[in-house]
Amino acid sequence: MVTLPFRRIRSNCKGENLDVAATFYSVSTWVVPILIAITFHEAAHAFAAWRLGDDTAFRLGRVTFNPVKHVDPFGTILLPAILFLTEAPFLFGWAKPVPVAFERLRSPRRDMAVVALAGPFTNVILAFVSALLFHLTWLFPAEAAPWLARTLSTVDPVESRSRNLQHDPGAATGWKSGRSEPPS
Repeated sequence: MVTLPFRRIRSNCKGENLDVAATFYSVSTWVVPILIAITFHEAAHAFAAWRLGDDTAFRLGRVTFNPVKHVDPFGTILLPAILFLTEAPFLFGWAKPVPVAFERLRSPRRDMAVVALAGPFTNVILAFVSALLFHLTWLFPAEAAPWLARTLSTVDPVESRSRNLQHDPGAATGWKSGRSEPPS
């Protein structure tokens, strides 16, 4: 289950025309990390179950990084899209649960806990990798830095921070466009 704080770049409540570019930008900064998190989380559950003796998820093709295998049509696509289009202050959704036959596990009591913890443990690893990449955004081209910084951050930047990113791509990391070295 994924719950995230969310704020659209441009409001469409007062009859304004929809800014397609801003909407795609906003959607891309949420869809990419959510698909990666969901896919790795569910694949970790499936992999752990398979390695511990239950091949149910493996036989169903769920031990994969293919997001299509883990996407629940309502919980991953429809509900988040409705929340996005209605400008809800958060996004909420889920993926298909990984089927596990606990009686097939070698040591069911211990292995159930290992399978259950595999997904959240993977999320923690992804958080650390994202934090590391966030601190390296100054290495990326100036045009990509704002999108990358926003995609890697877990909380949507406040309005003033968003304006800074539009005018100075390195503002997310403290790196100024004219500077050739990283911040110290």
